[in-house]
Amino acid sequence: MKTLKYIVFLFALTFVLASCKLNLPTLSATIGNDSYKAVYILAVHGQMPTGDNGFVIMAGDNSDLKKSKYLAFVVRGDKPGEYSMSTLISDSIPQVAAIYSPVGQGDSLNKYVATDGFVKITSVNLQKNQVSGEFEFTLKDKTGNILTVKNGKFDNILFVNVSDIMSQLEQFDK
Repeated sequence: MKTLKYIVFLFALTFVLASCKLNLPTLSATIGNDSYKAVYILAVHGQMPTGDNGFVIMAGDNSDLKKSKYLAFVVRGDKPGEYSMSTLISDSIPQVAAIYSPVGQGDSLNKYVATDGFVKITSVNLQKNQVSGEFEFTLKDKTGNILTVKNGKFDNILFVNVSDIMSQLEQFDK
């Protein structure tokens, strides 16, 4: 009888877990002709040097950092909406900036910088520290090679608030 109860319990537990929708963080895009899927994502939310709040999101596609392709972007805004590189918030500061490195950290010469593009924030949950959205960029390296980033999507990215970090650091000073 105990065995039957155990089997029923395991079946019920399996059913409950299978019906739960896990909202794992993801970031993916098509860069050039290649699929890009991040295996690690770092995100920070807080006040930018320009005074407005925004996000810095960094991702890599390989757990071996020397082999990872890096994608990073800054969004000067933290509300749902579309933020564009063509919209300046001051003299020469765009709402969005992005950089891509197609090789590992050892090659600082082979970086692409976004010349055009946007980030669309579709949702921000300040209680859960999660952000989701879409992005597209045109990237250019020092020699003029161009790459496009299309179908970019980030979902349920967990972020750290700069103010939380600062308050923790202040505790060490006391």
